[in-house]
Amino acid sequence: MATIVSRLPKQLQAAIDAHRHNDFDTAASGYRKFLKRHSREADVWHLLASAQLMRGKPVDARKAAERSIALDASKPGHHLLLVDVLLMQSEYAEAIRRSDVLLRLAGPDDEAVWRKARALRLGGDVDAAMQLLDVDGKQGPPFLYEKGLTLEQLDRLGEAEAVFRDATESDPAMAVAWHALGVIQLKQGDAKSAAPSLSRASKLDPENAEVKINLVTAVRLAADIKGALLLSEALLSEHGDLADVHTQYAATLQALGRFPEAEKEFLKARELQKDNVAAIAGLAELAEWRGDYAGGLKLLDEAGELTAPDLIVSRARLLQRSGHAAKAADLLRREEAAGVGWRPWQHAQAGFSLAQILDELGDYPEAFEAATRANLIRGGRFDSSAHTRWVDRVIEQAPTTACEGAETDSRPVFILGMPRSGTSLLEQILSGHSALYAAGELPFIGEIATRTPGWLNAGDNAGEMAGLGREYLESLPAEAADATLVSDKMPLNFLYLGLIAAILPGARVIHCLRDPRDVAVSCYFQDFVDPALAFSFDLRQTADYYRDYWRLMGHWRERLARPMLEVHYENLVGDIEKQTRRVLEFLGLPMEPACLSFHEREREVKTASHAQVRRPLYRSSVGRYRNYLEQIERLFCDPLDDILEQYQASLNGQG
Repeated sequence: MATIVSRLPKQLQAAIDAHRHNDFDTAASGYRKFLKRHSREADVWHLLASAQLMRGKPVDARKAAERSIALDASKPGHHLLLVDVLLMQSEYAEAIRRSDVLLRLAGPDDEAVWRKARALRLGGDVDAAMQLLDVDGKQGPPFLYEKGLTLEQLDRLGEAEAVFRDATESDPAMAVAWHALGVIQLKQGDAKSAAPSLSRASKLDPENAEVKINLVTAVRLAADIKGALLLSEALLSEHGDLADVHTQYAATLQALGRFPEAEKEFLKARELQKDNVAAIAGLAELAEWRGDYAGGLKLLDEAGELTAPDLIVSRARLLQRSGHAAKAADLLRREEAAGVGWRPWQHAQAGFSLAQILDELGDYPEAFEAATRANLIRGGRFDSSAHTRWVDRVIEQAPTTACEGAETDSRPVFILGMPRSGTSLLEQILSGHSALYAAGELPFIGEIATRTPGWLNAGDNAGEMAGLGREYLESLPAEAADATLVSDKMPLNFLYLGLIAAILPGARVIHCLRDPRDVAVSCYFQDFVDPALAFSFDLRQTADYYRDYWRLMGHWRERLARPMLEVHYENLVGDIEKQTRRVLEFLGLPMEPACLSFHEREREVKTASHAQVRRPLYRSSVGRYRNYLEQIERLFCDPLDDILEQYQASLNGQG
């Protein structure tokens, strides 16, 4: 803060002290009183402008800043402050003009350059802003922050991430840089990296609701659903008047399968903000999962002329489910091509939806092209080598028998396997049985494994392991309390069968299998959010992942103390009654006719198969890979020649 005279009057000194202690009201009042008697003190007008800006009074700040410059135009700091005021007022053309004055006065100073760049960017000339910022040499954190924002607006997300990271390294206390870094990581689908970045931002700026909202998103997408729930509930108590807080809470409840509560929160968000896109999209998705396609379309129609990409994709999916696939494809092609401001991840969402629609229409070459474009946007985040090393470690170290003090409850039924292998169909069939509660995909085993790395050496960590089975049981939905059996169809629980054997030795396990080529194609056409499924965005990585899955399941088959039933998708759709009786016999349950009318059941299904399980049984998905054999042969089929033969042998052997 500038020194006005060698010995400051008490009144002015008191105002400056208040300013230093962030008491801007007292500071502004003191400056005004001083200026009534000393109206030509340029530095005091500058201080008043600063205090007024901090009070959120840009009009008064601008008057004071202009007066300080009129009295003494030689000081760059006075011009800098005026540019800041103009930016706050969205006066971008004037901010650019004043920045040029500042640059003539101060030279190519970082502080002047990034302010002009911000005015250019916010004024719509992003390319000119980037040209101004694209310089060599060391730059300060604010310069780097503005450069990152400009790169982000140009959709150069990888470069933006690197620049934001440089800003946080240069100034670890810069909350906005940590926030921007977390957001850019989210946009690239890297929720696991985004969560710690946003957590750091929240600690530095604990009153910022936007940071906390994005943190909930990152934690949820990183598959820490319990952590997201705790954060959501705390955020709701602090900022319950914000619509986006309710949408985040709703999305977390949705991930937990608590659909009625999620719907209530989405509706609350719309009460607070009628045109909240996330709330409308969430309600439309719930309608889709319920099979209420007409209701979902009606909701979107009533929302009016909203053109957000999320709503366009929702409308296309609902049209497809309603039997209007061609209309849905035309909508996506038209809107995506004309869409102004669509971000890469939104193009990916549209691309995956278009690929599925074109597949249904039989336009296989264009469908595969659309899927490939979407996968290229999504891919690049999965480390196949690291996953293989982890599977090696599991095979070498994981337990295969119960640990001392393990929970003996026999209610859990784990339905698992590769994604898109028939787990949803089988659970939908079983959900018709009066003795079984179908809980859907529960995240709890994966969360326990992540939080308890000692499970790989259960024998050395018996004390830590003993209560984990009880923790899982207590996490089951309240609606399952009276059920004889409770199914958990999280497919990737196959990774943790050793943990399940150690903490829930009474549980039953059903392993769903499907032709690896059909699994690969089906995964390639899915926009998976879970980072654990990022292998699916690349066919060669899918082949690597499948090989690791195959050998790990071979290990469990050989070593697990409890029996495991294997159900091949091809056999299930070939003779549903025979396979259903076989599964029920394994579970110790009598046959009930309702199991065979699975497609008539009104039940929310929160998986990629929600539409398929509402249709009568069909065999068109068996051998679907033949439509894409030319595209998948080199990257997927050739590396798995031996496993394809083994799969066929296992299929023939089950019958």
